[in-house]
Amino acid sequence: MQRKLKHIGLFYADPDDLLHRSRQFIREGQQRNEPVLVAQPPAQLHRLAQSLGDAGDGVALVDMSVAGRNPGRILPWVLHDFVMRHPGRSVRVIGEPVWPGRSSTAYPACVQYEALVNVVLGNLDLTVLCPYDASRLPPETLDDASRTHPLIAYGTGPIEPSGEFNHARLARLLNQPLERAPADAFKQVFGWTDLSWLRQIVTAEARRAGLTAAQVAGLQLAVTEAATNAVRHGGGAGTLRMWHDGGHLVLDVNSPKAFPDLSAGRLRPAPDAPSGRGLALINHVCDLVRWSYQPGQGTSVRMWMRSS
Repeated sequence: MQRKLKHIGLFYADPDDLLHRSRQFIREGQQRNEPVLVAQPPAQLHRLAQSLGDAGDGVALVDMSVAGRNPGRILPWVLHDFVMRHPGRSVRVIGEPVWPGRSSTAYPACVQYEALVNVVLGNLDLTVLCPYDASRLPPETLDDASRTHPLIAYGTGPIEPSGEFNHARLARLLNQPLERAPADAFKQVFGWTDLSWLRQIVTAEARRAGLTAAQVAGLQLAVTEAATNAVRHGGGAGTLRMWHDGGHLVLDVNSPKAFPDLSAGRLRPAPDAPSGRGLALINHVCDLVRWSYQPGQGTSVRMWMRSS
């Protein structure tokens, strides 16, 4: 089956080149009657909006520093949500998930997001342009972008196939190991009958950390979903680790076995979906989520919530 998705990495060194390419991309969409979404950090978004003026009427603008603060939100709650709001139509998106100053802790989740776009959206009639600031981002970031985008463009140059992209080799980028939890992290093994007690432990620690009522409620939901998945797929048991790191409360829920699908929960769940909502909801409520399966270590879902 021919893949409909066009996933383009744009390497720009001059902000004017980015502006020119973005305006051209939007104009093409308007001429083809394609809905257009732009999700970028505030500075780029504001500059583009000013440049478009009335020509930007109907273009959806999203602050990526908010909507994509957790990179795991971008796929289900920005890209796929936009596609689902325009059923049966070809749509196009400018999405800039990585920018200078982006947290190094969040960066692996950005790479995973870019890799997942190719896996879970491949058959959608969707064109995604992903700008990368080649003048300020490190070479390793540009190398990763070349590996996660089938198509590459430089500045205002032509769009060409990426020589570094190989669909069969995306697995390494989809499943990157997590750093070890601190030796002094709180640790607790749990089973089916412990889920309510687990929520109480997390709630107490979240309140001690000064999290808001909304954040506490979000963590209660997140730990319940993660722990339920852990015992369901892990033979009835899992392990919670909890610690503080850089102004965040961090929860790590580990299952001794592999989850069946590392792309699970990456699309916007249907309102009437009987299952499959948990991981998407975890990404929705947390400030950062990373997860990984490693042989001998099981599957970990690690969740960050800013506490200060």
